[in-house]
Amino acid sequence: TTKPNAGKWCKWCPARGNCRARMMRTLHTAYRDQSIEELTSEEIEILIGETKVIQSHMEAIQAEAVRRARGGQRYQDWKLVESRPRATCTNEKQLIVDASKEGIEIERLYDKKLKSRSSAQKVLPPKLVEKYYVSPPASDTLVPMSDKRVAKVVGHVSKGTFGKVSK
Repeated sequence: TTKPNAGKWCKWCPARGNCRARMMRTLHTAYRDQSIEELTSEEIEILIGETKVIQSHMEAIQAEAVRRARGGQRYQDWKLVESRPRATCTNEKQLIVDASKEGIEIERLYDKKLKSRSSAQKVLPPKLVEKYYVSPPASDTLVPMSDKRVAKVVGHVSKGTFGKVSK
């Protein structure tokens, strides 16, 4: 057998979430003996690409730790406890019927939430939608180049890089 060799091609490998070579490459890439402000833009770009991989590996490690703890493994600083799952209603319709029989106002069982703008547009006249719904300013985020949104242009751009921009 050949030893796994991690690289950019790992994103297509079916074993990427459980590969030690990939995890070591990711950790080596992510670890820097300097503050975030000292990283170069190239290093930041590499690390952004590793974020999902790091999260995936950490979730796999946590799942493995729980599996081992269930098998009797003890950890010095961690303990296995029972989770606190959220209760769910098994039969909403019958609950409403039974609650009504008990004299409970059905509205008290629900938290009302105003519909989103796009849903309200189907119900309200446009003048009310425009009057009461305001979109907050968009914030910036980084996405892969394959994302279909148009890139923002900020900072210094060399003359002629993008050609004329019409309004």
